[in-house]
Order: sequence, then structure tokens, then C-alpha cells
Amino acid sequence: MMSRRAARTAIVVVVAAAASLVASGCGNKQAIVTSATTEGVWIDAGPLEYHIQASRLLEPGEIPDYAYLKGLPPGSTQPTGKEVWFGVFLRIENNSKRSAPTAKQFEITDTQGTTFSPYAINTSINPFAYQPTVLQPGKVVPVPDSPQDFDSVSGALLLFKIPLANYQNRPLEFKVHSADGSPPAEASVDLDV
Repeated sequence: MMSRRAARTAIVVVVAAAASLVASGCGNKQAIVTSATTEGVWIDAGPLEYHIQASRLLEPGEIPDYAYLKGLPPGSTQPTGKEVWFGVFLRIENNSKRSAPTAKQFEITDTQGTTFSPYAINTSINPFAYQPTVLQPGKVVPVPDSPQDFDSVSGALLLFKIPLANYQNRPLEFKVHSADGSPPAEASVDLDV
């Protein structure tokens, strides 16, 4: 039979071992994530981390969607009955120890291999539009206290026009390409549509 003191010591050892296992599992983040099957996962392209805050169809006649569609390039046409506006709202963090440029190239690809690029929105007209920048260590996009940050999704907007036929070819895959080519050069996430 075990003494009370020995039993307490055994319990303390077991509890400490269990706490150690739990603690080591909690901080165990995969070093580099280049592919995700849902928007809730941070992905890495170059030294920066990218997160889809939201992705959805945009309705030009609805609030706040009409504001997201300001600043389109000259000659842009509204979607026909066979096309839709699609917005991806992005957050980017620089958790590295050096400055790094944010991505300049994004795309959405459907399951048939058709690729779509975002529109170049005039950021002086549309404060929600994504604009490439250089992020200092510890900094984020959207910039705190900016219109992008105060928006309901708190993300910088990338705007796509997608034919309905292609929108049906899901899952749609969103790709980010590292701005300076540093590894990982590309990361992707399946959009939750």
C-alpha cells in the first residue's frame, strides 16, 4: 500500500506531466502553411502571413457593397446577368524580423482551371481597396483605425468579376504570390462559398 505522501507526489507528477503535454501542444504552430482547405487558416507567402477575413458575392445596389465598387478602372462594366462581383477581404501580418513587401499578385482558380485576377481599384477613390505596401515587422494590413479596419470584415478588398458558370465550379481556390519571390513563393486557400 502507498503512503499518502507518495500518493500525493505521484499525483503531482502526473498532473505536471499532463500540463506539460497540453502546453507543448498549444504552442505547436506549423512553421509554414502554404495550403488550406478553409478560410479560417493563416497561410504564408514569403515572410508574411495572409488571412481571408471574408469572401462573398457583392451586390452593387446594397449597403455597404456599393462603396466597395467605387474606383473601378475606366471602361469597367457592371456584371451581366451571367456574371457576379466577388470580394475577398484580406488581412496581412508581418511577424518576421525584417521589412517585407505585400503581395502584388492574387488569383482565383475554379475546379476547371480557369483563373481570374482582381481589378485594379483606384485606392484614392475607394478606401477599402487593397494596395500593395511594405510592411515593417509587427505591422498589419489593414492599418489600424483605417476605413478597412473599421469595416465589418476588417480587411482590405480584392475585387473579382466571375462568370456564374465558373462560380459554380467550386471550391474556388484563392492564391497569393510572394511579392519578392522569397519562399514560400505561393500559398493557397479554398474559399468558403
